[in-house]
Amino acid sequence: MKNCYIFGYGSLINSNSRSITGITGEGIPVRINKIKRSWCATSKANPMASVGIESDINCSCNGVLFPIDQKELSKFDARETGYYREFLPKSQINFLSEDILIGEDVWIYFAKQTNHPCPNQPIVQSYVDVIIEGCLEISLDFTAEFLKTTTGWEYTWIDDRLFPKYPRPLDNSNTYQKIDRIIQNMIPGLLDHRTAA
Repeated sequence: MKNCYIFGYGSLINSNSRSITGITGEGIPVRINKIKRSWCATSKANPMASVGIESDINCSCNGVLFPIDQKELSKFDARETGYYREFLPKSQINFLSEDILIGEDVWIYFAKQTNHPCPNQPIVQSYVDVIIEGCLEISLDFTAEFLKTTTGWEYTWIDDRLFPKYPRPLDNSNTYQKIDRIIQNMIPGLLDHRTAA
């Protein structure tokens, strides 16, 4: 068995969401230098926008590193159809808890196509919920960093919780009010951009 790591910066932060795709180890909270996360990933096959990353020496992006057997990589490649996988230089990784020595390869996914969210490919709340639930597995501070360092919230954003567009939505609607309250408390007025589906 040969292990490697994937850097998850969106729905892959969420341990339950990862487990739907393949067998992974526990997520290690990290911050990656020289990349910017935004609502920029679009695909003709997908009726929603996703978070994506771009190189930017002035920015950083929090997320998790999680170990997998290399045999599982093809499953995650299939999940991330609108993305391509590249090696992540270990020099860009800052561990948010204790420093860990990683000898294995680290992979990161970049969006194949980038565009702003729009009415045909909006930000969808069902996807945001999965990411926020994943961030809350780590801490409130980690969640706040995700919200504050992700750009593009001002574009089309819909509440699709009744009829989710995201293929792996939360299965617990009891968390919706909690998520809304956290977003509102951390960035007052941010939810003003969200509209009914």
